[in-house]
Amino acid sequence: MLLLHEVLGLLIPIYLTNALPVLVKGRTPIDGGRLFFDDQPLFGPSKTVEGAAVGIIGGALAAVVAHFTLSFPFTVGLIAAWGAVLGDLLSSFVKRRFHLPSGKPAPLLDAISFLLVPLLLTYPLYIPQGVTIAVALAITPLSHLVSNGVAYLIGVKPVPW
Repeated sequence: MLLLHEVLGLLIPIYLTNALPVLVKGRTPIDGGRLFFDDQPLFGPSKTVEGAAVGIIGGALAAVVAHFTLSFPFTVGLIAAWGAVLGDLLSSFVKRRFHLPSGKPAPLLDAISFLLVPLLLTYPLYIPQGVTIAVALAITPLSHLVSNGVAYLIGVKPVPW
């Protein structure tokens, strides 16, 4: 039962925050088009203020629902939502350092960074069971692959990864 509590309270805000930005055709790049000292974009044009905002709002709403239905700590869910965006930005930052253009896959990095950063950020406030972390690490790459494929098939993503 605790596993389900943690999956719903902690992981759903993370997953929603990561999934929702593809539904928004944002126009304002988070990095403002700035380049890092390697002359590559900080994050790239696909990481937008609008997408991040929609993701965080969706994750925050999931955290509210988890708080009122499961008594899951709202602050943990909210931090997890912010952490998912930061993890996704970290992934993009690393990919740009390796000169991977925006939209190109880095399968393990793409599938895990948005999960690990929120877990690290919430760790001082909430320590999930080891089995919750193991399940999340096991299902996240597959769910990431499937959700991206579905988003591609329904036309909200230009690439299936």
